Amino acid sequence: PTTTEAAATLCEPTALTGSHYALHPVVIDQCLQLLSVAGAKGIQRCMTQLCIPTAIESLYVARGRETMSLRSRCDSAGNTFTGDALLLADETLVLSLRRCFFFGISESAINDENGASAAILHWKPHIDFVPLETLIPPIPADIDRGRMAAKMSNIFILEAYHRTKPSRPTKEHLKKYQAWLSSQYERIRDEDPSLILEHCDKSDSDTAGHLSQIEKFGENIAHPLVRSVYTAAHEVLSNLQGIMDDSVDALEVVSGSDAITSTYEESSRLCPAGNFLSLLSHSRPTLKVLEVGAGTGGATSAALDALFDATKHGGPMYSTYTFTDISPGFFAKAKEHFKNFPGMIYETLDISKDPEDQGFTVGNYNLIIASNVVHATPRISTTLRNLNKLLAPGGWLFLTELCPTLPTLNFIMGILPGWWNAEDSRETPMIPVSQWHEELLDAGFTGTDVVRYDNEPPYNTNAYILSRRPEAKASLGGEIGFLHRGKVPSLAYTLAQAFTHQGVRVNWLTLNDLSSSTTDVISFLDLEGPFLSSISEYEFCAFQRFLSRVKGHCLWLMPPVQFGCKDTDPQFGLTLGLMRTVRKEISTNFATLELDQKEPCAAENVSLVFERICRQSGKNPIHEDYEYVLKDGKIHVGRFHFNYLHQIMAVDDGFEQRSLDIGCFGIFDSLTWALDGRVEELGEHDVELDIRFVGLNFRVRSDVNYVSINHLIMFLI
Repeated sequence: PTTTEAAATLCEPTALTGSHYALHPVVIDQCLQLLSVAGAKGIQRCMTQLCIPTAIESLYVARGRETMSLRSRCDSAGNTFTGDALLLADETLVLSLRRCFFFGISESAINDENGASAAILHWKPHIDFVPLETLIPPIPADIDRGRMAAKMSNIFILEAYHRTKPSRPTKEHLKKYQAWLSSQYERIRDEDPSLILEHCDKSDSDTAGHLSQIEKFGENIAHPLVRSVYTAAHEVLSNLQGIMDDSVDALEVVSGSDAITSTYEESSRLCPAGNFLSLLSHSRPTLKVLEVGAGTGGATSAALDALFDATKHGGPMYSTYTFTDISPGFFAKAKEHFKNFPGMIYETLDISKDPEDQGFTVGNYNLIIASNVVHATPRISTTLRNLNKLLAPGGWLFLTELCPTLPTLNFIMGILPGWWNAEDSRETPMIPVSQWHEELLDAGFTGTDVVRYDNEPPYNTNAYILSRRPEAKASLGGEIGFLHRGKVPSLAYTLAQAFTHQGVRVNWLTLNDLSSSTTDVISFLDLEGPFLSSISEYEFCAFQRFLSRVKGHCLWLMPPVQFGCKDTDPQFGLTLGLMRTVRKEISTNFATLELDQKEPCAAENVSLVFERICRQSGKNPIHEDYEYVLKDGKIHVGRFHFNYLHQIMAVDDGFEQRSLDIGCFGIFDSLTWALDGRVEELGEHDVELDIRFVGLNFRVRSDVNYVSINHLIMFLI
């Protein structure tokens, strides 16, 4: 064979099955199957790929006949196939398939054990509907840790003060650092004179005595964060005289310190942001993350651990993670540390300057992480405006910022020139949370939506702040239609009152009294019973007219089917399939909301979902949601997570493999899942029967004795 064509003779199976179809689905499937035969030129060894149909440009179906002839043609380009099929009965057209598209999956890909072989639908609350205060839970206080950290900081500052008193630094930032040490010495003298006296008991020349006191203190530290801070402070103190006389590079001390990396990482892990990151990545499947001032990568580790958990997700819950810093000095170490994380991008970025001039795309990120970096820029207001510019509308800013009474990080990081870059009215790099709120509002954010401290004042060091770039609210039209079948549910009246209070006129509609053009609609048809299960031809024609007349948005309310209800009625599943088809063929402005009418605040949540589908209209479809479920007062959306079938089976010890079986050939309603294979291993005296012919009636004895291996059993009826 040299041409990619094939021909076959088909028989209409309706007479055998007793089912009623214009053209039986088996015949349509045979037409599709013959396309793969044509693509292989009829040569069996060339049929090496499983072909999956993805789209049909043109389809015509008429009533079938008893015997029909089929001709198919199929062309291939790589793994993509395009074909046509023509089915005739006595020169009368029965079926026409024009430009049917397939993609091929090779046998090796099907049998690839390393590839994801399954997908599981997960439902979680959409972050846009979650109360802000629940995104990050409060952090438990640890007073003992705070007291230990306070004393440790004071000991290091006292020792640093005495060591640097003779120094005469020439660099401006080191002069500021030395002045800050002096001010801290005065503070300690006023607050804890006994510590001053204890430290002064040893002469200034007794360096070994001072160090032994510090090291003795370090021996009693068990908390990992305090231990990391102690080690980092010890490294700074050991190099401090060289830094002050410019013989040691402070940046090398900081960038080469594992303890400083650990300090930032442990500090980031104090904030239980896992729930926030999980909900955000679920709600934004193509999440783009930008971390500014990533430095040693401490905050990066904490974020990536939450966003890439193979045991929960089977892969990354982000599309790209852009790691930036003002210089590339940290990149080599970061690339090695994060080499196993996909989607990592490394770029230099000075966030105190316009990011667009540095090659960054405006509005490109859904989440910006800034861990103790914004305060270290010359002007906080300018930096926040630059961050706002990079966020997409509705994007989140996750700030970790120093707001301490404890001066620990100031002691460690104050040796860097960037720490003292402030050109605004700040005397020190840090500002209180109340001022952060004002700065965020002025820069176009929503303010400090969520604030959590890492410890109870006065022992707090960091504040964890969530803020957003607000999205423009959708303006509802002047009127909305409520579609019903005569019996109006109480939810509709409650919802009508809510819309009326917003100045929106509610029109009560049925399929029989639609206007020629309808804007926005909320349908209650399925809340009165399965609308599609027994629809008449007249009702279907009316429904078709309704679809063509909706010019705005339609939210279709229905009982739970996919999630949140144990006793679901599968008849409502027809609505989900129909709405998916409508979105594909007519309009993307049709969405579904599954809910129990008894849910608390059901009307309020319906209104919120409707406002959202109006707001998302016209945007990139990949960022839009069309199927929502209201459960336990929370609005959920579903996402498919790829996984491995053998892992899924291993989780459930009671898993029993099943296969799709059919009770009556040609009747789809008789499809069932039946146990596949042997449930238990055969015993020593057990025999497995391979049944080839069935159809016994009650008069035939089925008790068979004395069966041995290779015996053939036959029943004659």
